[in-house]
Amino acid sequence: MPVMVKMSDQITNRMIQQTDKNKLSFFIAAYDADIIRNIKRVMESKGYVGVLDTAGRIHYMIDGNKGSAHAARVITRKAFNLLDENSRQTLNINQFLPDIVNNCLKKHRMRTDLKGYRYLRYLLLITEADETKLKPVSKVLYPLAAEHYHVSVSNVERDIRYLINHSDFKTRNVKTAAAICTLFDEITRDLNHVIKQKTDAEAALESKNHMLVAESGYDNLYRSQDHSCLQT
Repeated sequence: MPVMVKMSDQITNRMIQQTDKNKLSFFIAAYDADIIRNIKRVMESKGYVGVLDTAGRIHYMIDGNKGSAHAARVITRKAFNLLDENSRQTLNINQFLPDIVNNCLKKHRMRTDLKGYRYLRYLLLITEADETKLKPVSKVLYPLAAEHYHVSVSNVERDIRYLINHSDFKTRNVKTAAAICTLFDEITRDLNHVIKQKTDAEAALESKNHMLVAESGYDNLYRSQDHSCLQT
């Protein structure tokens, strides 16, 4: 008979806070209500939940409560991350991520002389390293920027809003949080494109090196055979 374990909300919350730093969480669910509550909590945080089956395959459940557009964006972002996970591990994205962020901000006519520029740039850099920080923007990202630059959260929010209101987002009537999500998606897309180019270039170079090694081996073999014929 299975052991029934009931954890208090206080212990569960403490466990989540401690394990969130290491990106590893364990939930003990003794009842259906526990399972639903914990799944809902992860859904609200990340937008999806991964379920591992007996064959070791991960199936992702996407949060559809926020609309089909949001669900499609979560699926696209997660799919890109999964496809390029190996590439991200082998390539140092910090070499070209700052330039991608700068180009994206320049494309949207962000003014570099405004305080909000450095705040927004910093937020975009850290969200590329950990996309779970993207939402909610006001409760997660703004405090991180405020702590990094030793300013208040309200100053960060005001300066970023002012920056976005003086960019091309103003003509499209896009809210601040939506603009940040749009920038994140564009940077992710450009980053994945660069990673693919780098990976393809390395694969082509490796293939060329293998061909050169093979040709060198054939040349040595032919020289050895010619030398043997001359001796006979």
